[in-house]
Amino acid sequence: MTDYYIGQIFKNPYPPQAAIWCNENNAFLDDYSETETIIKENPQETSAQRKARFLQDFFKVNLGELGNGYYRKKPKGYQSAVESINTAQIICSKMNGLPAGILIFYKQPNFNKPEQCTEEWLEAHQIVLPALAVEQFDELYINFITSWNKQEHE
Repeated sequence: MTDYYIGQIFKNPYPPQAAIWCNENNAFLDDYSETETIIKENPQETSAQRKARFLQDFFKVNLGELGNGYYRKKPKGYQSAVESINTAQIICSKMNGLPAGILIFYKQPNFNKPEQCTEEWLEAHQIVLPALAVEQFDELYINFITSWNKQEHE
């Protein structure tokens, strides 16, 4: 394979091997001019930027004996976290308890480790709640709504 490097400019079309090299070397191809493409280094996201991005999508909730977990502000299939927890509350009241696996929280990643700040890592480190009695769910519900309101009004 030909040697490629950051800053290298190609007349269009660029060689397909350059794209492979970029994928393997934290780089990307960008338009340099109407007829040329350049290899650029992917900017490195800082741990502070990763944390800000995470907290834009998640908020912390006290899970009682399970410690703290993070919940999506907009869970898949819902308009908001509140809609999700209210749905869980209806399930809990109708079934006299919340079945296991209805609510999924996430562990906080180490923001200094970019590999932990991916959707794949988060899904591999889920906190799937066990079945909860009505009283346990009520405590969780209060903690959840309090946490939601706090982050909404900061």
